[in-house]
Amino acid sequence: MKQTLNTSQAIDCLLRDQNASWTYQGAKALVEHLEQLEAETGDEMEMDAVAIRCDWSEYESLEAWADEYGLEPDGDDEEEREDSIRNYIELHGQLIEFPGGVIVSNF
Repeated sequence: MKQTLNTSQAIDCLLRDQNASWTYQGAKALVEHLEQLEAETGDEMEMDAVAIRCDWSEYESLEAWADEYGLEPDGDDEEEREDSIRNYIELHGQLIEFPGGVIVSNF
């Protein structure tokens, strides 16, 4: 037996995970990304909030991610440093940017 969730239900599922710290905007961006991936591949995903929490993390900014992982970004100004961080993440994982933060696949 399978239940199909709409976008709002999937967002609510992520937000109910007490061991995660998703913002509403972050959960929405992640769910929309996963839905787009489903549409592109034709493969339906099972909603597993624990697996999602283990595979993705939300940060206030690219700089916050870099600080947590000890990455010293290249560049003299904020834009150059953000581009450096963005390029590093995209070489090693996936990046979802949204107003208010970023979500990075754990790698």
